[in-house]
Amino acid sequence: MDNAIPAHNPRLSVAQSLQDQGRFLAAADILLEDFRQDPWDSIVARELGCVLHAAGDLVSAQEYLVRAHHANPSDARALSELVLVLRERDMSDEAAGFLLAGLNAGANPQEISGNLAA
Repeated sequence: MDNAIPAHNPRLSVAQSLQDQGRFLAAADILLEDFRQDPWDSIVARELGCVLHAAGDLVSAQEYLVRAHHANPSDARALSELVLVLRERDMSDEAAGFLLAGLNAGANPQEISGNLAA
């Protein structure tokens, strides 16, 4: 599965643009609306988790990133972001558990490593 933001979903692109501008709450509003429409969309959950992480809401970011991970455990980007959030929350054991689960599900270790190093 491609973990990038789909080009055919302009709302996700707008949310990404808003996040790039530092307008995290505006981006979160768009993503939350999309999430309410389809709570099983792993990409929307991942992007919402990333925006909330960037905004400093670690608890909510973790919630959405866990949802994204459960929906698509091989998504290296969601997994990397989840590991970062858990480390920031001093939850290293949980981070290691999710990391192992993601690797076992087929997440790309090079992509994870690159995301964690960035």
